[in-house]
Amino acid sequence: MLRAFLCFFLSLIGFKLLAQDRCGTVEYQKLLQQRHPNQESKEQFELWMQEKLQSDAKQKRNPFNSTIASSYVIPVVIHIVHNGETEGSGTNISDAQILSQIDVLNKDFNRQNADSTKTLSEFASVAGKFPITFVLAKQDPNGAATDGINRVKGPKSTWSMADNYTLKALSYWPAENYLNIWVTNLSGGLLGYTQLPTSSTLQGLGDSSNDRLTDGVVIDYSAFGNVQASGGSNFFLQTEYDLGRTATHEVGHFFGLRHVWGDQSGCTGTDYVADTPPQDTDFNGLCPSGVQVDCSNHAMYSNYLNYTDDACMNIFTKGQVSRMDVVINNSPRRASLLNSLGSQTPIPVANDIELKTIAAPAATACSGTLTPSLRIRNFGSNLISSCQIKLSVNGSAVETKTFSGLNLSPDDEVVVAFSAVTLTAGSTSKFSFQNLQTNSGTDGRAQNDTISIVTRVPSAVGLPLIEPFNTLPGQWSISNPDGLTTWQNVSVGGGNKAMEIDFWNYENSGAVDRLITPVLDLTSATYASLSFDYAYGVLSGGSNDRLRVLVSSNCDFSTSPTVLFNQAGSALATTTPQGSSFTPSSTQWASKIFSLNQFIGQKIQIAFEGTNDYGNNLYLDNVSVLNTAITAFALNGIVSPSPVSCQSSTAPVINVKNLGNTVINSFVVNSYINHVKSTQQLTGVQIDIGASKNVALNAASFALGNNSYSIAIGLPNGVTTGISTKDSLSTNRYVNTATDIIPLRQNFNDGLDAWTSMSPQGGSTWTSASVTSSKKMSLVFDSYSNTSIGEQAWLVSPVLDFSRVNKASLFFETSYGYRAPNAETIQVFSSTDCGETFANQMVLYSGNDLKNADSNDQWTPSQDNQWTKRYLNLDSLVGQENVRLAFVATNANGNNIFIDNIEFFVGDNPSPPSVNGLYSVYGGTGTPLQVTFNLPERQLVRMQIYDVMGHIISDDTLPDMLNQTYTIDSSSQSRGIYIVRVQTQSPASLSSTKVLFGF
Repeated sequence: MLRAFLCFFLSLIGFKLLAQDRCGTVEYQKLLQQRHPNQESKEQFELWMQEKLQSDAKQKRNPFNSTIASSYVIPVVIHIVHNGETEGSGTNISDAQILSQIDVLNKDFNRQNADSTKTLSEFASVAGKFPITFVLAKQDPNGAATDGINRVKGPKSTWSMADNYTLKALSYWPAENYLNIWVTNLSGGLLGYTQLPTSSTLQGLGDSSNDRLTDGVVIDYSAFGNVQASGGSNFFLQTEYDLGRTATHEVGHFFGLRHVWGDQSGCTGTDYVADTPPQDTDFNGLCPSGVQVDCSNHAMYSNYLNYTDDACMNIFTKGQVSRMDVVINNSPRRASLLNSLGSQTPIPVANDIELKTIAAPAATACSGTLTPSLRIRNFGSNLISSCQIKLSVNGSAVETKTFSGLNLSPDDEVVVAFSAVTLTAGSTSKFSFQNLQTNSGTDGRAQNDTISIVTRVPSAVGLPLIEPFNTLPGQWSISNPDGLTTWQNVSVGGGNKAMEIDFWNYENSGAVDRLITPVLDLTSATYASLSFDYAYGVLSGGSNDRLRVLVSSNCDFSTSPTVLFNQAGSALATTTPQGSSFTPSSTQWASKIFSLNQFIGQKIQIAFEGTNDYGNNLYLDNVSVLNTAITAFALNGIVSPSPVSCQSSTAPVINVKNLGNTVINSFVVNSYINHVKSTQQLTGVQIDIGASKNVALNAASFALGNNSYSIAIGLPNGVTTGISTKDSLSTNRYVNTATDIIPLRQNFNDGLDAWTSMSPQGGSTWTSASVTSSKKMSLVFDSYSNTSIGEQAWLVSPVLDFSRVNKASLFFETSYGYRAPNAETIQVFSSTDCGETFANQMVLYSGNDLKNADSNDQWTPSQDNQWTKRYLNLDSLVGQENVRLAFVATNANGNNIFIDNIEFFVGDNPSPPSVNGLYSVYGGTGTPLQVTFNLPERQLVRMQIYDVMGHIISDDTLPDMLNQTYTIDSSSQSRGIYIVRVQTQSPASLSSTKVLFGF
């Protein structure tokens, strides 16, 4: 199933990719910028770069000539994220293939590549050499020996850029000490992407935790390695990308190079390098030779920062090398690579304590006292009896403590603790630990002697907590580990807002996002409760998105929180399966209430945790945590009357939810009909704790036609301080008493007739439109230009009498151009009380189910084949006198919906016989003799049957004929030839048909 998602790449056709998008670095950088709006811009980085280049020029620094005696050494770790294959097959590529790629990097950057001779002679003078050596890491972050290759089986078979965080979290070494290269099976035709460097001037922008944890290069396994290396014929490499130049290209980005055409169309783009000629063509999928003219220049198509096939890449310029030199000497997480011990063979040491992990605090911690502790390991060869460790908080030393009597053999571990510290609510602190001595002397390995963590102490709020989410609450927090889609505050119609996770568009299946309350103090409570509303529409065909509600008493949800609620898929659903992006109506919510008495005496946090299955949207609203007697309620919706009814005088019914922890027995209702106010005191209603209840109001009178109608509730149990959230709703109501019978046809050529078109929200309605030549007029709901998401347009029939029929059905035609992902819906509702309530949803069409075509342009059908004829069985309404049908369109600001030719049949055949002319006579030989009518309007029809002698066999008057099929009883007639004569009034006609009986 294709749905809206970030898609930057061309499709994979077999194994060979035609004009494949080699690099997603630009798109990846846009994603980072969207997630971190304060991140350094390209313009800020380039200003810093030019200042550095000018400074180097003033100092006459040219590190790329023969005076350089040594090269930069960069430790590299290769993370192979495979699908479980044996080493050397499929995505789990061999060590030999990896080593061939490292060799390519070293030769390409140092211009030792054999094909450097292919550089056009006019560019030879600007060819540059970057004195750098890439070395597979020799020691890991802990100082242990390694081959620099880390293999891990991933949970997915393919990975998109949207999976960036999840992919890299599977295997990661500190980006300040290692060049991380992830090799896996990339989807969408992408060969690689890179996280660009930042400048050293804008502190804090480039060093965010997300940036650090994702810094590096990602390359598709089938473009990593050199087929010309020894054993290269066994490497699984794409033909055009089999010389390892994808990695050269991406590592060039890693050190600050941009695409040579400047990622702009025309000849205006720039890579900010003077000796690369301007160009417009990216040479994607091409391998040119000789002189190529582009932007009135000879193109340097062989530059590694082009998209040329591997065999045609062979040059970095001196200007590009100068940029890379600035970055490697100055940029955070680039300059530090030069001092990394990762490229050095580890030296065995006798006395070495590793500060392995911090046991406490975690990334979050409650306010009050906390005992910092950490796990240490003997990483040396001697028995460790003691060590001395310093604890600092926010850079200030708090305690230096000697831990004696450890008696740790090599590889043994133990947790050591410090004196308690006090944490303040709403604060953020950095806890740093440093090993000063091991066995009363200097520790043998420095790189594992420090460890730190930034700990956030959540804010605390007083109780009760009543949160209607009219805005995103400031003291709540959101845990969004992958940096992608997460909880957001959205409108859900009717002026209501709620929290939502957009699982419909969230590709990173399995991602977990938490919405977390502030700290709630139950230490003095005598009882406590939690209530909330949620809505979820399971995806048609099934989906398994999950909602859990967790309680933590230590402000850390990673350590076995208590689970109050855990539902997924159909068990979580609050409505019928949805084929489009789900936005709940007021009736599609569920409510839950839980006792929190088990946590009395504690401080707690509550997390609402959504887990993505790429299904459909999840909503949360009206969270209440109560520890005293609280009177609180909300007006959920107006149950009746519906938007269109025949009754001028009616007793409205509203739905009210008890959000407090006391039973609500009374409240006041103010009603406004056409701005005229009336007040009613309701008593004895008894709305239990956590319950919702329909409450009938006094009868009210509405005028014929359109009416405005508003309701506001207040004073629960007479308490002036009672809390009422979302205590008012407004709608429109249309009174239409028109009646009709079936069969019935409405083609809207003469307007609406007795039908009603209205919007409960006072917005756009169904309006007349002229479309294809075969249809004089149709109705359209304009969603293309309508930005009021969730707004509805109702098209309602007159009151129809089904009491005189035994069977019934409905046909109607729709036309819709789907502008994904914004999917409109059409629902058909039925009412048996003349429209007071439309409780029965008969069908829902949306998105792909509704569309006639995909269209990003404003949709108007221009051909008859751009309509869909739809059928509904109405037998469930047979025998009812006061039937109404409502066709309800819901706006998603997608595209226009058209409707036409609504036709009610006295019959339930989904494929009625087609009729050319006014009627058709058929059967009589082996099947019953039948007459099917197709009259332009309902009318009285006279039907006579004669034998060949002219004798009248029957003479019937058939009232209200339109589209019915009439069966002639021939059981008492002998075999023979008969004449059926039919007389109609409009148009006036008299015609006869010869038939056979009994043959």
